[in-house]
Amino acid sequence: MIRKDVIIAILATFCLTATLFLVMPSKSGIGGYDPWLDANNDGKIDMKDIGNVAFAFGTVGDTKKPVVIEEFNYSHCYFEVVLGPGDVGSVNVTTAGYKQITLGFHASPMMPPPYGNISIATGFLMALNSSRCVYVDRFNATAAWTGPELPVLHEYPVARTYDVTGQLIVVAYHNPNGEPYTLQIECYWTT
Repeated sequence: MIRKDVIIAILATFCLTATLFLVMPSKSGIGGYDPWLDANNDGKIDMKDIGNVAFAFGTVGDTKKPVVIEEFNYSHCYFEVVLGPGDVGSVNVTTAGYKQITLGFHASPMMPPPYGNISIATGFLMALNSSRCVYVDRFNATAAWTGPELPVLHEYPVARTYDVTGQLIVVAYHNPNGEPYTLQIECYWTT
């Protein structure tokens, strides 16, 4: 007959083993998936990652890891327009599919006048084939050229950010000065 102590030991071992199997971690691990620990970037942390780390154990190098930002989408454009005295014109930039646009303006006199402004108005066209523009902003880009003997150009950059409300943004400009100017327009728009 089997002794009572052996039966109790077998039952205790069985209960302890069953408890250990219930406590084993799930697939997500402690704290969930961490892409910085995924050495081979296959979407799971497994023995291949541990093998890669073990193989590289003891090596030294730069601690920076390259980071790729994939969810920030932006576009950029640049225009430069030479405006004669009294010139009027416009530039259209497609904004369909974007959420916000930032425009930067630099007005530069092409010869040394004492002071000058370029008048700018921005607005949105609701449809690509529309001629109706809803203007949202009117302002001046100011530039001055000063200096006793050697002229020094002082630019006053203007930047405006708009929420996109149409298919195109129209930038209309006018040079009311008696001298030619260069107008630089830089656009950044994001989704």
